Amino acid sequence: IIYDLLAPHHGLVITTGGACAGGADHYLGLLSRTLGRLDEAEAHFASAAALHERIAAPTLLARTRLEWAQMIRRRAGGADIRARDLLHQALGSAVELGLGTVERRARALLETTP
Repeated sequence: IIYDLLAPHHGLVITTGGACAGGADHYLGLLSRTLGRLDEAEAHFASAAALHERIAAPTLLARTRLEWAQMIRRRAGGADIRARDLLHQALGSAVELGLGTVERRARALLETTP
């Protein structure tokens, strides 16, 4: 139900007054991953990453790369070079921008990635 309600907002940025929550596709990717629709999740995360790059939102981009990497790992059974690349990109941004949670999660995932 939530996916269906959010789907019409694909490609848009979600804002709440003065705060920006990022691209709707980021959240559609999370929902798709949760539902096991990994090909859809892949497309949503790619779209969210492109949007976050276009609007120069490195914090949002780091979060999307982290979640995208987790989805790829789930689909690949843990080992995937693209997942590692996305995790390293997310980690680099997290260190540079002081994103403690993203940094911790990326490091933990990199430690468990073959």
